[in-house]
Amino acid sequence: MKQFIFILALVVQSCSYHMYEPNPPLAPLFQKKGQIQASGQLTSMYGFDFHLNSSISDHIYVGTNIFRTTSKSSVDFITTYAEVSGGWYQFKKRDHELIGLGFGLADATSKKKIGNERGRYYRLFAQFQKGISYKFFEVSTICRLSYMNEVNHREYTSGKWVGKKEDHGLFMEPAGRVGIGSKNIKLIGQLGFSYTLPETGKEKISLNFSGGLSSQFDLFN
Repeated sequence: MKQFIFILALVVQSCSYHMYEPNPPLAPLFQKKGQIQASGQLTSMYGFDFHLNSSISDHIYVGTNIFRTTSKSSVDFITTYAEVSGGWYQFKKRDHELIGLGFGLADATSKKKIGNERGRYYRLFAQFQKGISYKFFEVSTICRLSYMNEVNHREYTSGKWVGKKEDHGLFMEPAGRVGIGSKNIKLIGQLGFSYTLPETGKEKISLNFSGGLSSQFDLFN
C-alpha cells in the first residue's frame, strides 16, 4: 500500500516538466438540435475550468473552453488557456457518441522568483467520447489525443530575456466523468490521465481531478 501511494505521488507531481497543463476534456451529452451545455469545475491544480457547448444541428456541435491554473498550484507555471472545438455527435435511446476536433492557445508564466520564464503554446486535439444518460445519472468515457507545441519560450537571466529550447509532444489523455442530479443541473466529477506517447516529446505523466456543476437546457422546447 505504501508503495502504491509513493508511486501515485510521483505521478501527480510529475506534471511540471514543461509549460503544458491539460484541461479537463469537454463531455457534453447532446440529444438533439438546440441544446446548450455549460460546466464549471475546480481542478486538482488549484485552477478552474469553464466549458460552453451547443448542438447546432441534430448531429453537429460547437464548443469553447477557458482553463486557468493559479499561483497556489503545485505546477511550475501559471497558465491561461482558451480553445474552440466542434464535431459530430449521435444519440440513440440512452447512448451517446461524440467525435470532435479542436484548437487552443495558452499563455504561461513561471512562479519562480529567480530565473523567471514565460511563453506560449498551442494545442491541436481530437477526441472520442461514449456516454450513457439515464434520468438523474450520466457517465462518460473520453479519449483525447493532443499535440502541443511551445512558442516564444524565454527565461529572464542576467538582466535580459533569453530564448529557451521549445518543447513539443503528442499526448494520450483518457478520462472518465460522472454526473448526478436533476435533468438540467448535475454535480460532476472527472478523473483523467495525460502522458506523452513514446518518441514524440519530453516524457510527462500527470493525473488530474476536477469537480463542479454542469447545466444543460433546450433552446427550443
